[in-house]
Amino acid sequence: MNSQEKKEFSAKVSKISSLNGKVSENTNVSWFVDKTDAASITDIDEGKGELKTKSVSENTVVKVTATANDDATVTESFDLMVKPFTIGKLATVFNFYGEDYLHLKAFDDGNHLIQKVFIKGINDLPKGKSSSEYNNSDLDVSMKEFYNNMDPVAQDFVQPVQKEFKVGEAKVLGGGSVADLTDSFKADLLDIDSQNDLAVYTPSGEKKAFAMSAAELNNLQSASGELLQNRTERARMHSNTNQVFLRTASGGKSISTSYGDAKLLTLATSNTSPAIPTLVIRTP
Repeated sequence: MNSQEKKEFSAKVSKISSLNGKVSENTNVSWFVDKTDAASITDIDEGKGELKTKSVSENTVVKVTATANDDATVTESFDLMVKPFTIGKLATVFNFYGEDYLHLKAFDDGNHLIQKVFIKGINDLPKGKSSSEYNNSDLDVSMKEFYNNMDPVAQDFVQPVQKEFKVGEAKVLGGGSVADLTDSFKADLLDIDSQNDLAVYTPSGEKKAFAMSAAELNNLQSASGELLQNRTERARMHSNTNQVFLRTASGGKSISTSYGDAKLLTLATSNTSPAIPTLVIRTP
């Protein structure tokens, strides 16, 4: 297991009667680990134990033991390797301190853009609300709250970004009412601020989660490091079908975008659609 992962294990004790040979089962066991600096395990019920690995700097073998509560001589153990946290390859899902994230981009400075994996029907993602400005909006606040509720060890990996984003707004050449961004983005569909709205490591900035911008959506990388230039390529990055929020303002225009099967609304009118928290992190 990687650092900060969670897994559930179960055990049961079988007893054979010396009188009639009948087998009875008892799931009343207790769980232990021998290296509490690398992992912890908690008894749940029905013989189940939930193991949580901790942050380690090198591969560490942990012995996990289940012991029958009514007879301490009945016990069984197995070894588990706990590995230091490593980020997954580009365009793949990896476990980041107990949560699944997608590796979106590798920056030249050693940082990475990652995004929490969105599953249709999930209830714990922040909800966006209609707004004409991202900074300090309900959407912005909900993203910051997501970061504040992250595991403190995971927070240590998060890098500060701009305190305020210069988001600009979507514009359409010729005064049209719809910016069709379902295929490769066209630079002339967004104003200059929107084109440059990329979260970057900012030492004097703020550690937080944020909603993705249209510019970042247009700068995602495939597993080979190449940019994902169209809807079909971006569709491989996510498998959700609900509507979500970008931080790029719509400027009163209707914005049609696609990220996988998802419609990405730019600060749209619905207040029930979730926002997917995005982070900049640095790995060891």
